[in-house]
Amino acid sequence: MSQQMLVCIRNSISDECALKVENSGMEPAITIKKGTHQKTIEDGPTFLEKIISQITIDSRSTMTYIQSTLSDHDKHMVRFDCNVTQFNDFVKT
Repeated sequence: MSQQMLVCIRNSISDECALKVENSGMEPAITIKKGTHQKTIEDGPTFLEKIISQITIDSRSTMTYIQSTLSDHDKHMVRFDCNVTQFNDFVKT
């Protein structure tokens, strides 16, 4: 069941989304131990949890960044002595 869920999730997300989860340092796997033996397997529910966690972090971070950037535009316009061309260049970067 868990493996089927993992396959379904991987097939329904973009490569970019999968890379974000894999590069986030969060391991979407579980470790099974029995005595001295140990095996790590990828887990569908754990992978889904990591995706949701990453999306929530990205959304909140992006919103905070956009809000703070938009609220500072008037200060930047003054910094460029109301030169619209310089201001536009700044906004584009």
